[in-house]
Amino acid sequence: MSEKAYINRTAVTCHTIIDLVLSMAYMVELLKGARTVGYICVFAAICLVPVITEWLLYKKNPDSGIIKHIIAICYGILYIFALFTANSITNFVYAVPMFVVLLLYSDVRFTALFGGTLFLFNLLNIAYVAMTVGYAPEQIADVEIRVACILLVAVFCVMTTGCLNKLNKGKLATLNAEKDKSTQMLHDTLELAGQISQGIGQVTEKMELLDQSVSHIQGSMKEVTQGSAETAESVQHQMVRTEEIQGHIAKVKENADLIDRGVDDAADMVSEGRKDIDAMAQQVQKSTAANDTVIRRMEDLSVQTEKMNSIIEMITGIADQTSLLSLNASIEAARAGDAGRGFAVVAGEISSLAGQTKSATVNITELIQGINAELKEVSAAIDLVTDSNRSHAVTARKVLGSFEKIAEMTKDIGIQTGAMKVTVNSLETANAGIVENIQTISSITEEVSAHSSETYEACETNSSMVSEVTAIVENLNEQTKKMKKSY
Repeated sequence: MSEKAYINRTAVTCHTIIDLVLSMAYMVELLKGARTVGYICVFAAICLVPVITEWLLYKKNPDSGIIKHIIAICYGILYIFALFTANSITNFVYAVPMFVVLLLYSDVRFTALFGGTLFLFNLLNIAYVAMTVGYAPEQIADVEIRVACILLVAVFCVMTTGCLNKLNKGKLATLNAEKDKSTQMLHDTLELAGQISQGIGQVTEKMELLDQSVSHIQGSMKEVTQGSAETAESVQHQMVRTEEIQGHIAKVKENADLIDRGVDDAADMVSEGRKDIDAMAQQVQKSTAANDTVIRRMEDLSVQTEKMNSIIEMITGIADQTSLLSLNASIEAARAGDAGRGFAVVAGEISSLAGQTKSATVNITELIQGINAELKEVSAAIDLVTDSNRSHAVTARKVLGSFEKIAEMTKDIGIQTGAMKVTVNSLETANAGIVENIQTISSITEEVSAHSSETYEACETNSSMVSEVTAIVENLNEQTKKMKKSY
Protein backbone atom coordinates (compact mmCIF):
# COMPACT_ATOMS: atom_id res chain seq x y z
CA MET A 1 0.00 0.00 0.00
CA SER A 2 1.29 3.42 -0.99
CA GLU A 3 1.41 6.40 1.37
CA LYS A 4 -1.36 8.24 -0.50
CA ALA A 5 -3.61 5.17 -0.45
CA TYR A 6 -3.00 4.75 3.25
CA ILE A 7 -3.92 8.43 3.89
CA ASN A 8 -7.08 8.11 1.73
CA ARG A 9 -8.19 5.01 3.60
CA THR A 10 -7.61 6.67 6.98
CA ALA A 11 -9.44 9.83 5.91
CA VAL A 12 -12.42 7.90 4.48
CA THR A 13 -12.55 5.80 7.66
CA CYS A 14 -12.56 8.93 9.86
CA HIS A 15 -15.23 10.55 7.67
CA THR A 16 -17.33 7.39 7.96
CA ILE A 17 -17.00 7.39 11.76
CA ILE A 18 -17.91 11.08 12.03
CA ASP A 19 -20.99 10.64 9.82
CA LEU A 20 -22.07 7.53 11.72
CA VAL A 21 -21.74 9.35 15.06
CA LEU A 22 -23.72 12.31 13.76
CA SER A 23 -26.40 10.03 12.28
CA MET A 24 -26.76 8.23 15.61
CA ALA A 25 -26.98 11.57 17.42
CA TYR A 26 -29.75 12.77 15.10
CA MET A 27 -31.55 9.42 15.46
CA VAL A 28 -31.65 10.17 19.18
CA GLU A 29 -33.11 13.56 18.33
CA LEU A 30 -35.76 11.77 16.27
CA LEU A 31 -36.60 9.49 19.19
CA LYS A 32 -36.92 12.51 21.47
CA GLY A 33 -39.25 14.11 18.93
CA ALA A 34 -36.95 17.03 18.25
CA ARG A 35 -36.55 16.14 14.55
CA THR A 36 -38.91 14.93 11.87
CA VAL A 37 -38.49 11.78 9.80
CA GLY A 38 -38.03 13.75 6.60
CA TYR A 39 -35.25 15.80 8.14
CA ILE A 40 -33.51 12.65 9.41
CA CYS A 41 -33.79 11.05 5.97
CA VAL A 42 -32.23 14.09 4.31
CA PHE A 43 -29.50 14.22 6.95
CA ALA A 44 -28.81 10.49 6.58
CA ALA A 45 -28.62 10.82 2.81
CA ILE A 46 -26.15 13.69 3.11
CA CYS A 47 -24.08 11.50 5.47
CA LEU A 48 -24.20 8.12 3.72
CA VAL A 49 -24.10 8.98 0.02
CA PRO A 50 -20.69 10.75 0.18
CA VAL A 51 -19.23 7.94 2.35
CA ILE A 52 -20.41 5.24 -0.07
CA THR A 53 -19.06 7.25 -2.99
CA GLU A 54 -15.71 7.67 -1.27
CA TRP A 55 -15.38 3.93 -0.59
CA LEU A 56 -16.25 3.08 -4.18
CA LEU A 57 -13.63 5.50 -5.46
CA TYR A 58 -11.09 4.08 -3.02
CA LYS A 59 -11.75 0.53 -4.17
CA LYS A 60 -11.37 1.62 -7.76
CA ASN A 61 -8.26 3.73 -7.23
CA PRO A 62 -6.74 3.91 -3.71
CA ASP A 63 -4.34 6.66 -4.81
CA SER A 64 -7.11 8.90 -6.21
CA GLY A 65 -6.67 12.61 -5.47
CA ILE A 66 -10.42 13.31 -5.82
CA ILE A 67 -11.23 11.58 -2.54
CA LYS A 68 -10.01 14.42 -0.33
CA HIS A 69 -12.02 16.96 -2.32
CA ILE A 70 -15.15 14.83 -2.07
CA ILE A 71 -14.60 14.49 1.68
CA ALA A 72 -14.14 18.22 2.14
CA ILE A 73 -17.05 19.27 -0.13
CA CYS A 74 -19.54 16.66 1.11
CA TYR A 75 -18.69 17.21 4.73
CA GLY A 76 -18.86 20.98 4.16
CA ILE A 77 -22.38 20.54 2.74
CA LEU A 78 -23.33 18.39 5.75
CA TYR A 79 -21.78 20.96 8.09
CA ILE A 80 -23.62 23.91 6.45
CA PHE A 81 -26.92 21.92 6.46
CA ALA A 82 -26.51 21.09 10.15
CA LEU A 83 -25.37 24.66 10.92
CA PHE A 84 -28.40 26.40 9.35
CA THR A 85 -30.96 23.82 10.56
CA ALA A 86 -29.63 23.33 14.07
CA ASN A 87 -31.43 24.31 17.20
CA SER A 88 -28.21 24.67 19.18
CA ILE A 89 -25.47 27.24 18.76
CA THR A 90 -22.80 24.61 19.59
CA ASN A 91 -23.21 22.77 16.25
CA PHE A 92 -20.24 24.73 14.95
CA VAL A 93 -17.91 22.25 16.77
CA TYR A 94 -18.70 19.65 14.05
CA ALA A 95 -15.94 21.35 12.02
CA VAL A 96 -13.18 20.41 14.50
CA PRO A 97 -12.98 16.63 13.74
CA MET A 98 -12.76 17.33 9.97
CA PHE A 99 -9.94 19.84 10.52
CA VAL A 100 -8.03 17.05 12.27
CA VAL A 101 -8.76 14.64 9.43
CA LEU A 102 -7.55 17.08 6.79
CA LEU A 103 -4.19 17.33 8.59
CA LEU A 104 -3.46 13.92 7.09
CA TYR A 105 -3.07 15.44 3.63
CA SER A 106 -0.57 18.15 4.77
CA ASP A 107 -2.01 20.59 2.18
CA VAL A 108 -1.81 24.14 3.50
CA ARG A 109 -3.78 25.70 0.69
CA PHE A 110 -6.50 23.05 0.84
CA THR A 111 -6.74 23.37 4.64
CA ALA A 112 -6.85 27.16 4.45
CA LEU A 113 -9.59 27.04 1.79
CA PHE A 114 -11.62 24.55 3.83
CA GLY A 115 -11.11 26.56 7.06
CA GLY A 116 -11.92 29.89 5.37
CA THR A 117 -15.07 28.44 3.81
CA LEU A 118 -16.34 27.05 7.13
CA PHE A 119 -15.42 30.31 8.92
CA LEU A 120 -17.30 32.32 6.24
CA PHE A 121 -20.43 30.16 6.54
CA ASN A 122 -20.28 30.51 10.32
CA LEU A 123 -20.27 34.31 9.89
CA LEU A 124 -23.15 34.05 7.41
CA ASN A 125 -25.06 31.86 9.86
CA ILE A 126 -24.44 34.32 12.65
CA ALA A 127 -25.65 37.18 10.46
CA TYR A 128 -28.69 35.18 9.30
CA VAL A 129 -29.69 34.38 12.87
CA ALA A 130 -29.09 37.96 13.98
CA MET A 131 -31.34 39.30 11.19
CA THR A 132 -34.09 36.71 11.54
CA VAL A 133 -34.23 35.76 15.20
CA GLY A 134 -31.67 37.91 16.91
CA TYR A 135 -29.40 37.15 19.85
CA ALA A 136 -30.08 37.76 23.44
CA PRO A 137 -27.46 39.79 25.30
CA GLU A 138 -26.28 36.68 27.15
CA GLN A 139 -25.71 34.89 23.75
CA ILE A 140 -23.26 37.52 22.48
CA ALA A 141 -20.42 35.83 24.42
CA ASP A 142 -21.29 32.46 22.86
CA VAL A 143 -21.18 34.01 19.39
CA GLU A 144 -17.79 35.52 20.13
CA ILE A 145 -16.49 32.18 21.41
CA ARG A 146 -17.89 30.48 18.30
CA VAL A 147 -16.15 32.93 15.95
CA ALA A 148 -12.87 32.78 17.92
CA CYS A 149 -12.93 28.98 18.09
CA ILE A 150 -13.52 28.46 14.35
CA LEU A 151 -10.95 31.10 13.48
CA LEU A 152 -8.32 29.69 15.86
CA VAL A 153 -8.92 26.09 14.75
CA ALA A 154 -8.68 27.10 11.09
CA VAL A 155 -5.56 29.23 11.65
CA PHE A 156 -3.88 26.63 13.87
CA CYS A 157 -4.65 23.84 11.37
CA VAL A 158 -3.10 25.93 8.59
CA MET A 159 -0.08 26.74 10.78
CA THR A 160 0.24 23.12 11.90
CA THR A 161 0.02 21.92 8.30
CA GLY A 162 2.68 24.42 7.24
CA CYS A 163 4.92 23.41 10.13
CA LEU A 164 4.45 19.74 9.38
CA ASN A 165 5.22 20.39 5.72
CA LYS A 166 8.35 22.24 6.67
CA LEU A 167 9.40 19.48 9.00
CA ASN A 168 8.57 16.91 6.35
CA LYS A 169 10.64 18.82 3.82
CA GLY A 170 13.58 18.82 6.22
CA LYS A 171 13.08 15.13 6.84
CA LEU A 172 12.73 14.59 3.11
CA ALA A 173 15.98 16.46 2.49
CA THR A 174 17.64 14.36 5.16
CA LEU A 175 16.14 11.24 3.63
CA ASN A 176 17.30 12.32 0.19
CA ALA A 177 20.81 12.88 1.55
CA GLU A 178 20.67 9.50 3.22
CA LYS A 179 19.28 8.08 0.00
CA ASP A 180 22.18 9.58 -1.94
CA LYS A 181 24.57 8.08 0.56
CA SER A 182 22.75 4.79 0.39
CA THR A 183 22.78 4.96 -3.40
CA GLN A 184 26.51 5.63 -3.38
CA MET A 185 27.05 2.86 -0.87
CA LEU A 186 24.87 0.59 -2.97
CA HIS A 187 26.86 1.53 -6.06
CA ASP A 188 30.10 0.83 -4.21
CA THR A 189 28.62 -2.41 -2.86
CA LEU A 190 27.53 -3.48 -6.34
CA GLU A 191 30.94 -2.59 -7.72
CA LEU A 192 32.56 -4.55 -4.90
CA ALA A 193 30.09 -7.37 -5.54
CA GLY A 194 31.11 -7.35 -9.19
CA GLN A 195 34.76 -7.56 -8.20
CA ILE A 196 33.92 -10.32 -5.71
CA SER A 197 31.94 -12.13 -8.40
CA GLN A 198 34.86 -11.82 -10.80
CA GLY A 199 37.26 -13.04 -8.10
CA ILE A 200 34.88 -15.87 -7.24
CA GLY A 201 34.80 -16.84 -10.91
CA GLN A 202 38.59 -16.95 -10.99
CA VAL A 203 38.66 -18.90 -7.73
CA THR A 204 36.08 -21.30 -9.18
CA GLU A 205 38.25 -21.87 -12.25
CA LYS A 206 41.31 -22.44 -10.04
CA MET A 207 39.33 -24.79 -7.79
CA GLU A 208 38.14 -26.73 -10.84
CA LEU A 209 41.75 -27.07 -12.02
CA LEU A 210 42.77 -28.05 -8.49
CA ASP A 211 39.95 -30.59 -8.37
CA GLN A 212 41.08 -32.08 -11.69
CA SER A 213 44.68 -32.17 -10.45
CA VAL A 214 43.66 -33.82 -7.19
CA SER A 215 41.55 -36.35 -9.09
CA HIS A 216 44.50 -37.09 -11.39
CA ILE A 217 46.85 -37.47 -8.41
CA GLN A 218 44.29 -39.63 -6.66
CA GLY A 219 44.04 -41.94 -9.68
CA SER A 220 47.82 -42.07 -10.04
CA MET A 221 48.32 -42.84 -6.36
CA LYS A 222 45.67 -45.55 -6.60
CA GLU A 223 47.58 -47.13 -9.49
CA VAL A 224 50.86 -46.73 -7.56
CA THR A 225 49.28 -48.42 -4.53
CA GLN A 226 48.03 -51.31 -6.63
CA GLY A 227 51.39 -51.57 -8.42
CA SER A 228 53.26 -51.50 -5.09
CA ALA A 229 51.03 -54.24 -3.72
CA GLU A 230 51.59 -56.36 -6.83
CA THR A 231 55.35 -55.66 -6.70
CA ALA A 232 55.50 -56.61 -3.02
CA GLU A 233 53.65 -59.84 -3.76
CA SER A 234 55.98 -60.63 -6.68
CA VAL A 235 59.03 -59.82 -4.54
CA GLN A 236 57.80 -62.13 -1.78
CA HIS A 237 57.19 -64.91 -4.30
CA GLN A 238 60.61 -64.36 -5.85
CA MET A 239 62.18 -64.35 -2.39
CA VAL A 240 60.63 -67.75 -1.64
CA ARG A 241 61.97 -69.09 -4.93
CA THR A 242 65.39 -67.59 -4.25
CA GLU A 243 65.49 -69.17 -0.80
CA GLU A 244 64.65 -72.51 -2.41
CA ILE A 245 67.51 -71.97 -4.87
CA GLN A 246 69.75 -71.12 -1.93
CA GLY A 247 68.84 -74.45 -0.33
CA HIS A 248 69.57 -76.33 -3.54
CA ILE A 249 72.90 -74.52 -3.84
CA ALA A 250 73.76 -75.57 -0.29
CA LYS A 251 72.97 -79.18 -1.19
CA VAL A 252 75.04 -78.95 -4.39
CA LYS A 253 77.87 -77.46 -2.37
CA GLU A 254 77.67 -80.30 0.09
CA ASN A 255 77.66 -82.84 -2.76
CA ALA A 256 80.60 -81.06 -4.37
CA ASP A 257 82.47 -81.33 -1.11
CA LEU A 258 81.70 -85.03 -1.00
CA ILE A 259 82.89 -85.44 -4.62
CA ASP A 260 86.04 -83.50 -3.82
CA ARG A 261 86.78 -85.72 -0.84
CA GLY A 262 85.98 -88.83 -2.92
CA VAL A 263 88.33 -87.69 -5.67
CA ASP A 264 91.09 -87.08 -3.11
CA ASP A 265 90.53 -90.56 -1.69
CA ALA A 266 90.55 -92.05 -5.19
CA ALA A 267 93.81 -90.24 -5.98
CA ASP A 268 95.36 -91.65 -2.84
CA MET A 269 94.15 -95.11 -3.69
CA VAL A 270 95.42 -94.80 -7.26
CA SER A 271 98.77 -93.71 -5.91
CA GLU A 272 98.85 -96.73 -3.65
CA GLY A 273 97.79 -98.92 -6.56
CA ARG A 274 100.69 -97.64 -8.64
CA LYS A 275 103.06 -98.43 -5.84
CA ASP A 276 101.58 -101.90 -5.60
CA ILE A 277 101.95 -102.38 -9.34
CA ASP A 278 105.57 -101.28 -9.11
CA ALA A 279 106.12 -103.69 -6.30
CA MET A 280 104.42 -106.42 -8.34
CA ALA A 281 106.73 -105.72 -11.28
CA GLN A 282 109.73 -105.99 -9.03
CA GLN A 283 108.34 -109.20 -7.68
CA VAL A 284 107.96 -110.55 -11.18
CA GLN A 285 111.55 -109.59 -12.03
CA LYS A 286 112.82 -111.20 -8.86
CA SER A 287 110.72 -114.32 -9.51
CA THR A 288 112.61 -114.91 -12.74
CA ALA A 289 115.86 -114.82 -10.78
CA ALA A 290 114.67 -116.89 -7.84
CA ASN A 291 112.03 -119.52 -8.28
CA ASP A 292 112.38 -120.41 -4.65
CA THR A 293 110.58 -117.36 -3.59
CA VAL A 294 107.79 -117.72 -6.14
CA ILE A 295 105.35 -119.31 -3.76
CA ARG A 296 106.01 -116.74 -1.12
CA ARG A 297 105.79 -113.95 -3.69
CA MET A 298 102.64 -115.52 -5.08
CA GLU A 299 101.10 -115.41 -1.65
CA ASP A 300 102.16 -111.80 -1.30
CA LEU A 301 100.73 -111.14 -4.73
CA SER A 302 97.46 -112.78 -3.74
CA VAL A 303 97.28 -110.50 -0.73
CA GLN A 304 98.01 -107.51 -2.88
CA THR A 305 95.41 -108.66 -5.36
CA GLU A 306 92.78 -108.83 -2.65
CA LYS A 307 93.72 -105.30 -1.64
CA MET A 308 93.37 -104.24 -5.22
CA ASN A 309 89.90 -105.76 -5.37
CA SER A 310 88.88 -103.75 -2.33
CA ILE A 311 90.39 -100.63 -3.89
CA ILE A 312 88.57 -101.33 -7.15
CA GLU A 313 85.32 -101.75 -5.23
CA MET A 314 85.97 -98.46 -3.49
CA ILE A 315 86.77 -96.76 -6.81
CA THR A 316 83.61 -98.28 -8.29
CA GLY A 317 81.59 -96.91 -5.34
CA ILE A 318 83.19 -93.50 -5.78
CA ALA A 319 82.42 -93.61 -9.51
CA ASP A 320 78.79 -94.56 -8.80
CA GLN A 321 78.50 -91.81 -6.18
CA THR A 322 80.15 -89.37 -8.60
CA SER A 323 77.56 -90.33 -11.27
CA LEU A 324 74.75 -89.85 -8.75
CA LEU A 325 76.13 -86.48 -7.67
CA SER A 326 76.52 -85.51 -11.35
CA LEU A 327 72.88 -86.46 -11.96
CA ASN A 328 71.77 -84.37 -8.96
CA ALA A 329 73.92 -81.49 -10.12
CA SER A 330 72.36 -81.71 -13.62
CA ILE A 331 68.86 -81.63 -12.08
CA GLU A 332 69.70 -78.62 -9.93
CA ALA A 333 71.30 -76.88 -12.93
CA ALA A 334 68.14 -77.49 -14.96
CA ARG A 335 66.06 -75.96 -12.16
CA ALA A 336 68.35 -72.93 -12.00
CA GLY A 337 67.66 -72.20 -15.69
CA ASP A 338 70.03 -69.91 -17.55
CA ALA A 339 72.05 -69.26 -14.41
CA GLY A 340 72.87 -72.99 -14.13
CA ARG A 341 74.08 -73.69 -17.69
CA GLY A 342 77.73 -73.47 -16.75
CA PHE A 343 77.11 -75.68 -13.76
CA ALA A 344 75.29 -78.15 -16.04
CA VAL A 345 78.43 -78.36 -18.27
CA VAL A 346 80.54 -79.06 -15.18
CA ALA A 347 78.06 -81.71 -14.05
CA GLY A 348 78.21 -83.31 -17.51
CA GLU A 349 82.00 -83.40 -17.40
CA ILE A 350 81.89 -84.96 -13.95
CA SER A 351 79.43 -87.57 -15.22
CA SER A 352 81.73 -88.31 -18.18
CA LEU A 353 84.74 -88.66 -15.91
CA ALA A 354 82.74 -90.90 -13.56
CA GLY A 355 81.83 -93.11 -16.54
CA GLN A 356 85.42 -93.28 -17.66
CA THR A 357 86.51 -94.12 -14.11
CA LYS A 358 83.95 -96.89 -13.94
CA SER A 359 85.11 -98.25 -17.30
CA ALA A 360 88.72 -98.16 -16.20
CA THR A 361 87.77 -99.89 -12.96
CA VAL A 362 86.11 -102.68 -14.93
CA ASN A 363 89.29 -103.07 -16.94
CA ILE A 364 91.34 -103.21 -13.79
CA THR A 365 89.00 -105.82 -12.35
CA GLU A 366 89.39 -107.94 -15.43
CA LEU A 367 93.16 -107.59 -15.22
CA ILE A 368 93.15 -108.61 -11.58
CA GLN A 369 91.00 -111.60 -12.43
CA GLY A 370 93.54 -112.54 -15.11
CA ILE A 371 96.31 -112.24 -12.54
CA ASN A 372 94.43 -114.53 -10.21
CA ALA A 373 94.02 -117.07 -12.97
CA GLU A 374 97.69 -116.89 -13.82
CA LEU A 375 98.58 -117.23 -10.14
CA LYS A 376 96.55 -120.42 -10.06
CA GLU A 377 98.37 -121.68 -13.14
CA VAL A 378 101.71 -120.75 -11.51
CA SER A 379 100.67 -122.68 -8.45
CA ALA A 380 99.77 -125.65 -10.66
CA ALA A 381 102.86 -125.54 -12.80
CA ILE A 382 106.14 -124.14 -11.54
CA ASP A 383 107.65 -124.91 -14.87
CA LEU A 384 105.64 -122.29 -16.46
CA VAL A 385 106.79 -119.62 -13.92
CA THR A 386 109.09 -117.97 -16.36
CA ASP A 387 106.42 -117.69 -18.98
CA SER A 388 103.97 -116.62 -16.36
CA ASN A 389 106.44 -114.03 -15.03
CA ARG A 390 106.82 -112.64 -18.53
CA SER A 391 103.05 -112.58 -18.83
CA HIS A 392 102.84 -110.94 -15.41
CA ALA A 393 105.41 -108.37 -16.45
CA VAL A 394 103.36 -107.49 -19.52
CA THR A 395 100.20 -107.43 -17.50
CA ALA A 396 101.89 -105.29 -14.85
CA ARG A 397 102.93 -102.81 -17.46
CA LYS A 398 99.37 -102.68 -18.76
CA VAL A 399 98.03 -102.23 -15.23
CA LEU A 400 100.58 -99.50 -14.62
CA GLY A 401 99.44 -97.73 -17.76
CA SER A 402 95.82 -98.09 -16.66
CA PHE A 403 96.65 -96.67 -13.23
CA GLU A 404 98.44 -93.78 -14.86
CA LYS A 405 95.30 -93.11 -16.89
CA ILE A 406 93.19 -93.43 -13.75
CA ALA A 407 95.53 -91.01 -11.97
CA GLU A 408 95.24 -88.53 -14.81
CA MET A 409 91.45 -88.88 -14.88
CA THR A 410 91.30 -88.51 -11.12
CA LYS A 411 93.41 -85.39 -11.38
CA ASP A 412 91.10 -83.99 -14.03
CA ILE A 413 88.10 -84.86 -11.85
CA GLY A 414 89.81 -83.03 -8.98
CA ILE A 415 90.37 -79.98 -11.16
CA GLN A 416 86.74 -80.01 -12.37
CA THR A 417 85.50 -80.54 -8.83
CA GLY A 418 87.58 -77.58 -7.61
CA ALA A 419 86.19 -75.40 -10.40
CA MET A 420 82.71 -76.59 -9.53
CA LYS A 421 83.29 -75.67 -5.87
CA VAL A 422 84.49 -72.21 -6.90
CA THR A 423 81.42 -71.84 -9.13
CA VAL A 424 79.09 -73.06 -6.38
CA ASN A 425 80.69 -70.67 -3.86
CA SER A 426 80.31 -67.76 -6.29
CA LEU A 427 76.73 -68.80 -6.98
CA GLU A 428 76.03 -69.01 -3.26
CA THR A 429 77.52 -65.55 -2.66
CA ALA A 430 75.61 -64.07 -5.60
CA ASN A 431 72.37 -65.70 -4.49
CA ALA A 432 72.87 -64.43 -0.92
CA GLY A 433 73.33 -60.94 -2.34
CA ILE A 434 70.15 -61.41 -4.38
CA VAL A 435 68.26 -62.49 -1.24
CA GLU A 436 69.55 -59.45 0.63
CA ASN A 437 68.61 -57.14 -2.25
CA ILE A 438 65.16 -58.73 -2.50
CA GLN A 439 64.65 -58.18 1.23
CA THR A 440 65.73 -54.55 0.83
CA ILE A 441 63.41 -54.13 -2.18
CA SER A 442 60.58 -55.77 -0.21
CA SER A 443 61.08 -53.34 2.69
CA ILE A 444 61.22 -50.34 0.34
CA THR A 445 58.15 -51.59 -1.53
CA GLU A 446 56.23 -51.93 1.72
CA GLU A 447 57.21 -48.38 2.71
CA VAL A 448 56.23 -47.08 -0.75
CA SER A 449 52.91 -48.93 -0.48
CA ALA A 450 52.29 -47.44 2.97
CA HIS A 451 53.18 -43.91 1.79
CA SER A 452 51.06 -44.43 -1.32
CA SER A 453 48.08 -45.42 0.83
CA GLU A 454 48.59 -42.35 3.05
CA THR A 455 48.92 -40.10 -0.02
CA TYR A 456 45.80 -41.66 -1.54
CA GLU A 457 43.83 -41.01 1.67
CA ALA A 458 45.18 -37.43 1.77
CA CYS A 459 44.08 -36.97 -1.88
CA GLU A 460 40.59 -38.17 -0.96
CA THR A 461 40.50 -35.68 1.95
CA ASN A 462 41.76 -32.86 -0.31
CA SER A 463 39.19 -33.82 -2.93
CA SER A 464 36.41 -33.55 -0.32
CA MET A 465 37.74 -30.18 0.85
CA VAL A 466 37.95 -28.94 -2.74
CA SER A 467 34.33 -29.99 -3.32
CA GLU A 468 33.22 -28.20 -0.15
CA VAL A 469 35.17 -25.03 -1.03
CA THR A 470 33.78 -25.15 -4.58
CA ALA A 471 30.24 -25.42 -3.21
CA ILE A 472 30.87 -22.46 -0.87
CA VAL A 473 32.33 -20.37 -3.70
CA GLU A 474 29.40 -21.22 -5.98
CA ASN A 475 26.97 -20.26 -3.21
CA LEU A 476 28.75 -16.92 -2.72
CA ASN A 477 28.66 -16.36 -6.47
CA GLU A 478 24.91 -17.04 -6.57
CA GLN A 479 24.30 -14.71 -3.61
CA THR A 480 26.34 -11.99 -5.32
CA LYS A 481 24.36 -12.37 -8.54
CA LYS A 482 21.07 -12.24 -6.62
CA MET A 483 22.20 -9.07 -4.82
CA LYS A 484 23.11 -7.41 -8.15
CA LYS A 485 19.75 -8.39 -9.65
CA SER A 486 17.87 -7.09 -6.58
CA TYR A 487 19.40 -3.61 -6.93
